[in-house]
Amino acid sequence: MNHSELINLSLEQAVAALGDPTDPVFELMYTRHPELKEFLREDNSWQNYMIQEILQNLMAMSEDPSVALAIIRDMTQHHQMIGITAETFKGLYQALLDTIVPVLSGPLRDEMVTLWQDTINRINHSVDSAF
Repeated sequence: MNHSELINLSLEQAVAALGDPTDPVFELMYTRHPELKEFLREDNSWQNYMIQEILQNLMAMSEDPSVALAIIRDMTQHHQMIGITAETFKGLYQALLDTIVPVLSGPLRDEMVTLWQDTINRINHSVDSAF
């Protein structure tokens, strides 16, 4: 399986186990980064937007890493301008990783876990290099 297929398989497994992963991801985020609570909205629009952005970046990393990393660096600078630190921005990816990895299973589990970890590490490095 290629990287896109492994990411898709892992997301399918996560949805089957968790349903929409947005709530568990943001529960971790608000615990780890309470400063984000100022962005809370009653309709979850902010969380839905952010999780969609994060997942798009992950998929783009499988298809064209150089373009994805350039977008992530730009996003990092935007988030810095609105008061979200690089550590908090990286925390969104880490919370997604920490939510998804425990529910992965099957014969390709190790490959999926490695792919997620490697991808998040590359993203984190890109975020760090944006500063």
